[in-house]
Amino acid sequence: MTHEEESSSICKKSWIYDVFLSFRGEDTRYGFTGNLYNALHQRGIYTFIDHEKLKRGEEISPTLLSSIKKSRVSIVVFSKNYADSGWCLDELVHIMKCKSQGQWIHPVFYNIDPSDIRHQKGDVGEALAVHEKKPGMDKERMNRWRSAMRELANLSGSHFKFGYEYEFIEKIIKDVSRNLDRDLLFIADHPVGLNSRIEKVISLMEEEAEYDVKMVGLYGLGGIGKTTLARALYNQISDQFECKTFLSNVRETSTKEGLIHLQKKLLADTLGDKDITLRDVKEGMERIQHGLYQKKVLIVLDDVDHLEQLELLVGGSDGFGKGSTIVVTTRDMHLLIAHDINLRYEINALDHEDALELFCWSAFKKDKPNEGYEEISERAVQYGSNLPLALKIIGSDLIGKGMADWKSTLQKYERVPNKDIQNILRISYDNLDDNEKQIFLDIACFFKGMALEACKKVLEGFGFHPDSGIHVLQDKSLVILKDDKTIWMHNIVEEMGREIVRQESPKDPGKRSRLWFYEDVLQVLKENSGTEKIEGIMLNLPEEEKVDWSGEGFEKMKKLRLLVIDNAYFSKGPKHLPNDLRVLDWKNYPLPSLPVDFDPTKLVIVNLPHSPNLTLNVPLKNKLDYKSYISLITPKVQFQKCENLIFMDLSHCASLRNLPDLSGVPNLVELYLDHCTNLESIHHSVGLLTKLVKLSAKGCDSLNSFPLRIYLPSLESLILRKCSTLVKFPEVVKKMEKIRIIDVGETGIKRLPTSFSNLVGLEKLCLRKCTFLSALPSSFLLLKNLKELDMGNCPKLRKCLKMFKRFDGESISSSLSTESSLDTTQSELVSPNDSPEISPSNSGLDLVSTSESNESFSVTSQMDMDSRSESFESSSVTEQLDLVSPNESSESSVTSHDLDLVLLNVEDCNLSDEHLLIILTSFPGLTKLKLSRNKFVTLPARIKELLRLESLQLDFCTLLQEIQAIPQQLQFITATFCKRLTTESSTMLLRQVLHEIPKLEVQVPGREVPDWFDHRSKGGSVSFWVRRKFPVIAVCSVYGGPGGLETYVQFEVCLLINGVRVYTYKDSFSLESRHHVWLHDLRAYMPPQQWQTLDKYLKEDWNQVEISFAMSIGTVKCCGVHVYKKESNMEDVQFTLPNAQTALVPYQSEDVVVENEDEVSCTEDEKIDNTLQLLKYFRIHKTTDKEKSIMVYYDIDETKMWARGTATIKEKASQDDKQTNDEDKGEEKIEQKKTFGKKSLSFAYRMSEHVRLRSKLSETVTSTLNFGAAFIVMGGRDNMFKNTFGLKEEEELLNASHCYKYTTVAPIPGTLFISTEKVAFCSEDFDNKLLILTRNIKDVTLSRNAKDPSQKYIEIVTEDKSKYQFKGFLRYESAFRNLRKAIIKNKEKMAMKTNEATDDQLGNDVVMEAVHGNESQSIGTNYVCYETSEQDDQAHKVSDPNSEAEVIPDKEKEKVSETMMNTLSLGSKLVQQSGMEKISFLRKKLPSPFKSS
Repeated sequence: MTHEEESSSICKKSWIYDVFLSFRGEDTRYGFTGNLYNALHQRGIYTFIDHEKLKRGEEISPTLLSSIKKSRVSIVVFSKNYADSGWCLDELVHIMKCKSQGQWIHPVFYNIDPSDIRHQKGDVGEALAVHEKKPGMDKERMNRWRSAMRELANLSGSHFKFGYEYEFIEKIIKDVSRNLDRDLLFIADHPVGLNSRIEKVISLMEEEAEYDVKMVGLYGLGGIGKTTLARALYNQISDQFECKTFLSNVRETSTKEGLIHLQKKLLADTLGDKDITLRDVKEGMERIQHGLYQKKVLIVLDDVDHLEQLELLVGGSDGFGKGSTIVVTTRDMHLLIAHDINLRYEINALDHEDALELFCWSAFKKDKPNEGYEEISERAVQYGSNLPLALKIIGSDLIGKGMADWKSTLQKYERVPNKDIQNILRISYDNLDDNEKQIFLDIACFFKGMALEACKKVLEGFGFHPDSGIHVLQDKSLVILKDDKTIWMHNIVEEMGREIVRQESPKDPGKRSRLWFYEDVLQVLKENSGTEKIEGIMLNLPEEEKVDWSGEGFEKMKKLRLLVIDNAYFSKGPKHLPNDLRVLDWKNYPLPSLPVDFDPTKLVIVNLPHSPNLTLNVPLKNKLDYKSYISLITPKVQFQKCENLIFMDLSHCASLRNLPDLSGVPNLVELYLDHCTNLESIHHSVGLLTKLVKLSAKGCDSLNSFPLRIYLPSLESLILRKCSTLVKFPEVVKKMEKIRIIDVGETGIKRLPTSFSNLVGLEKLCLRKCTFLSALPSSFLLLKNLKELDMGNCPKLRKCLKMFKRFDGESISSSLSTESSLDTTQSELVSPNDSPEISPSNSGLDLVSTSESNESFSVTSQMDMDSRSESFESSSVTEQLDLVSPNESSESSVTSHDLDLVLLNVEDCNLSDEHLLIILTSFPGLTKLKLSRNKFVTLPARIKELLRLESLQLDFCTLLQEIQAIPQQLQFITATFCKRLTTESSTMLLRQVLHEIPKLEVQVPGREVPDWFDHRSKGGSVSFWVRRKFPVIAVCSVYGGPGGLETYVQFEVCLLINGVRVYTYKDSFSLESRHHVWLHDLRAYMPPQQWQTLDKYLKEDWNQVEISFAMSIGTVKCCGVHVYKKESNMEDVQFTLPNAQTALVPYQSEDVVVENEDEVSCTEDEKIDNTLQLLKYFRIHKTTDKEKSIMVYYDIDETKMWARGTATIKEKASQDDKQTNDEDKGEEKIEQKKTFGKKSLSFAYRMSEHVRLRSKLSETVTSTLNFGAAFIVMGGRDNMFKNTFGLKEEEELLNASHCYKYTTVAPIPGTLFISTEKVAFCSEDFDNKLLILTRNIKDVTLSRNAKDPSQKYIEIVTEDKSKYQFKGFLRYESAFRNLRKAIIKNKEKMAMKTNEATDDQLGNDVVMEAVHGNESQSIGTNYVCYETSEQDDQAHKVSDPNSEAEVIPDKEKEKVSETMMNTLSLGSKLVQQSGMEKISFLRKKLPSPFKSS
């Protein structure tokens, strides 16, 4: 038995109201608040408002206090005079208390500045000053008021200053509606003393801020409140984390289900992987470490009792992202120490005041004792030892009793030691009657975690009275109903119940009434030591294993009523089963049938799935040879008189060929035969079971005989999917009004009978892939309740579409007599007399499921919560369609039809334009329509008449060219692989976003983000800035795949706010080489509760938002963002950094003159303008009167880089000045544009070249980081040079530049070192080295392409005429200057030694710069010469009409560029922290440009 994780939804019983309104009556009652209340009421939001009917006094009334606590949301309308009222402020204090218990608070600042409330100034400050002067004002009360106001002002809310109030109210209602849907963990009905504990834990976490990942341990006695505190903590902080999960009952679940179950749950909650498969716990741990690496996670492990559980669920703290929190609750403090959990909080018993209050809530339903019960309540609390659970149970036991009963009960308690909690709880048990005791012990031993209704039916089968019994147990706090659906009890209570059973026979388990511990069960069965006292056995081995036994183990257990066996293989089958047995739940039952001498009359539940030998054929009794199966008799004997049997599951029984006569089982409610692959026939008696509600036989691919006639008046669901040899659907004898779902998809059925119309309650019908079905009866039109029709992949049915035409007074039968002209002849129709030959259907992908749960009575299954539900989901349920036989003369005339389908799937039905028009005119109420893989050419304008249509799928309609119109409310549209669709049609679909449809999603062919999007960006990410409130946005991406490829691609979209990953979602699409546009509202993929928390990630002022797209295959070409204007304030959204002092502003050349140390000559204005396309923004860094230091931001093929420079900001001239100085300024502006263009051209193209010399950006980053790490390890630049090439005493290292050495094979990345003695190159892998003595260098040239001056390289020519070329410098000029300096210094040195050198000789050395063409063209040599001297390094251009001067001033030597040093520093940190094995994650670690500034 397993049980579901503790409910993550709110316990609805603890709330009465949806919203509580707190407001100052004289300010807003008859204005804003009155209008708000009315709007909430009209939306069906149950709202409490004080209509002045509650008596006012000095203190807040208990009624009002209760109303606050019983509300899910509190709206505080803080107006100008709110703080004048002490009553309002007391309300506010209680509201803020409720916040920690899961209540959502929405402040409305109505014509008042939130900062006045936060800092308590202005009107608020004056009001508080008045309060303080009042006689007898309690200082503590004032402090509570102040604290509550500060806390309120820091919450995200609504601020009204001016505008239309109705629009403002509408936004509030939307926020409230979303938050009413959020999921929280249930804490407690009366969380007494919880706030102080939460504050202590959070304080402990904040004090230890040095931990990047916090591991917190909560420990204490069982029943002390560890789980309650963990839940409250989770609710309070969970919205701060990217991924989160609460794993409850780790101890119990790991024992019964194994740690793999918990690992799967953890991965499903945090990564959304619901169908994950794990081979073993080791693989599970690896998946957890990899999937959650560097993610900010919150993981709560409740009730841990073994170190292994911590090691295999969370491991150490080094794998999670910074800010992650792991919370562990346990009874064993030493377990926390062993796992190095240093943040530990011991939960002690409640203090006396809180203990008394908690007891009173249970005993009196209020926070104080009744008059006269004060003293005896103190005694009761004392006996409860201030333990929360004990106090609740004792109080529940005493509630409603008189003083005499109280004293008598407490006298019993006095005989029990206070520390012995088990015995205290036993007293409550002793006060139960026999029926209640039996129910309690069964739940404690077997049914904890079982569905309530299933549990009740089992208990009814035992002859108990569960309705009254469970109600009494619930009143006494001995059992709990989770979500009103699941039976639950506290561990301490469960242990108490089991201890009661154990004490029946402490040493001999065979003499106990119930056995649940597997070792006890195995002992009894193997030793055959069972007795009459045993009433129930549950065997669930922790690991699957074979059990060797004699088969005689049940012979003496005459009173056995419950037998549950799971996860065990028995060497032999049972020779006997007790005739008193009510529940037989035995997975992998070993015998072909039940024992011959077993009388199944009392059976209520038979659950024998996965039993490979089961045939239900009973052997003839033979006393001489009992073990031999001589002959078979009628299987009817097995279930001849089983009037109590209500549930039967024989799924996956491979040997079952014939289901026997079940006429002796008249009360059967559920029957499951799924995947009995050899089942050939189902007895006709099954078709007449009047109590049968669910019948499922899906996947029985040998089934060819089904009841010819059925009358199942209680049937709700009939599932025969994938019964491929079934060719006939049964006649429906009488009307069946309760039927809701029929699924006969992928069967061999050839026709539906005329009596199909008797299924009058039918709502969902699946005929998908019924490839032999070519006709529908006209009586089909009488199914007025049919809402969802799935007829996908049924191309023969398209001729039947004509039957759905709506006629005015003309009979359908007469219309059907005319020859069908759609695309088929009548000879193609299947006659009603066609022979039912077996015709296997094509197998295909299973996209339809039907909601069924065959677990209602499965004990093991219920405990495992392993749902076998097959949901006939509306999202994928309608996949196909087509309909009717024009030839059915036997049918009566039907005029028109009343079918009102909401979901229709006609995928892959070979539909033409005529068929499509019939569909659009016949079903005006459709909300979902699937038309993919059809042959129509035009989607006509008539589709606009489908006023409710929300979802439309047109994928793979390869002939579709034009979409003439679409309904305005359409929410989901896909038209992928529509190769002929016009651009105009695609654009029309994309423009649906302008209607601001909530949760819109569109996919169409296309290559560009629409130009009317607010912001567009190349590559896979787009950034913008927001403040105050996160805007409602739609995002768009253009994606495509490699040529010739058609496959599925995994898309991942990541939302980051201020660099923190807030949410990630995934989707899968078909992919081909053509580009497609994917547009969607962000809310379409984000749960409402997640969307509502986005504002909490926003800090004051502006926040950077980045949305990135990644694909498993293919590339994202570009992306963009569009803001929904009606739901967002555009003043709070900017697409350039808006801060005035550190702002990114669009480049405007007429306003800025940049003086940069890296200047490159360029006279082509066009080239400058092209370069400015790479220059996105510049940031003003520091302001003076006329000059500002700026940072320039480049975006070069996804490579973002900052460069520093200085700028002179020109003052805005007056109109007169402009007229006077127009000519001068015109020239000046041209120069400014050129100068700024030079900067952009120089740095941007060099960075682009540096990156493009490799195939991938990631390769550049990774390699540079590796080399950077080596830099640090070897002691920096100087030491690397010294260790690699040697360094003389007088030698000076001038420069080290990252670049590429040019070779005929490929550029080699590395570093070029320039010293006064040598020039050396070392590759990043240290395999390629080059050393040139400076004295051997003949000349150095800085060469550039004549057509594109930005493309250049440095060439070194030696005395022996060897040439070495280097390119990809971030700073060519710096390297070039230092090369010249090295040559000059070397020649100086040589001249001093030989006395042959002079200043003139040095000054006459010439360095040549060649301007050349591409290799593919011939251009003459064009030289630019620089004359240099020691004193004056000013360059002078040699006169040449075709050349261009480059003025390069000599500056002090430079070290490695800032960009490189940032990268090297990062490399060193990562090497020191985690080694180079984590280099694949380095790209995420690159410093953002905002931090680098």
